[in-house]
Amino acid sequence: MGVILLVLALGLAGLVGYKVFTQASQSNAIASANAQVEQLQQQLAESQKRVEELEKHRRPVKAEVAVPAPQPVAVAKNPAPCRSPFIELPPGARFLLSRSRP
Repeated sequence: MGVILLVLALGLAGLVGYKVFTQASQSNAIASANAQVEQLQQQLAESQKRVEELEKHRRPVKAEVAVPAPQPVAVAKNPAPCRSPFIELPPGARFLLSRSRP
């Protein structure tokens, strides 16, 4: 009977310890996330201030003069002479080629 009570007490202590540990880790995670959110909000506010300052002090844009596009020059193409895909061999070379093949 004493052994059963000891096992139950250890199980209950383990369960309570587990619950305390998970709650503490959740609160640490939430605190960390909140700190990151606050840091990001601060960075966003600084970026917005910079953009506002740049918009206030931006230089006036000069009116760009439209430059006409250069006209393409027409080049007359001479068609290339037609070439045969075959190589012309002298009469003696035909004899040598026909003997070299098995």
